[in-house]
Amino acid sequence: LIGARFERPRKMDFEDVLITKDQNTVENGFGQPNNNTDSWISRWRQMWSEFYDIPSLLYKDLPDIKTDEKKYLTKYVRIDDNTVFSNEVYYKRISVLADTTLLEAEFRANETGKDAFINVIGCGLGVWRISSHQSDVYILTFIQRIEDFLKKGLIDHVSDINFSYIRVSDDVRGGVNIQLENREPSSKLSGEHAGKLLVMTYPWDGNAHPGNEFWFGSLKTSGDPAAACSTQVSELHNAHINTTLRGDTVRVAAEGGVRPLREYCLTHTKQ
Repeated sequence: LIGARFERPRKMDFEDVLITKDQNTVENGFGQPNNNTDSWISRWRQMWSEFYDIPSLLYKDLPDIKTDEKKYLTKYVRIDDNTVFSNEVYYKRISVLADTTLLEAEFRANETGKDAFINVIGCGLGVWRISSHQSDVYILTFIQRIEDFLKKGLIDHVSDINFSYIRVSDDVRGGVNIQLENREPSSKLSGEHAGKLLVMTYPWDGNAHPGNEFWFGSLKTSGDPAAACSTQVSELHNAHINTTLRGDTVRVAAEGGVRPLREYCLTHTKQ
């Protein structure tokens, strides 16, 4: 799973989640279509606006933002005098991770005839984090997606979800029965969880092969090489080593299970 990245201004998740004085201008393609010229940059911003189903905002059009101790409950969080964090967009960004995890865990568990125990770690919540409240929104997003999937009957084989090594505020812990245990990701399930299917998640950088840090000996800088050390992802998820990792073998986790890319596309293009 790949978390949000904010270290490069106007790149990756920075331009979607953050609203800044220098970035969110008409010249950079932001604002409603009638405010922009028909340029590639305005069409680019409009595409992402449609993807997240939110208006493309100019910084000058932001509403007054009040400071709230429970930052995870507000629509916007001010990071500094010139930067605002959109919880709405971040929620939708993390929903992609949550939905993929839940759907694939359901498919794998159903396939093996077991219940799934999902171990969720933080993605983009370490050195890449820009605000401490992200951890709260991250976990709440997973919880809300779980509730939504249960109502729709999409996850009948997921029995447990554990959030590991994610620090949240005390307010988030109340009201919902979730597990917050710093268990080692690959440790064997025991006790009441014995016999369940362990579904692990791990973080990785976008546009990089899993194992890039692992291969040049950086083994303990973050959770990325740690995952490579304790699993086979550095080889299985590297197309230079695993020759079956090709476009024609790609599968998509979606409603209805994990399906080949071609089959998934056909179901969305039929008239």
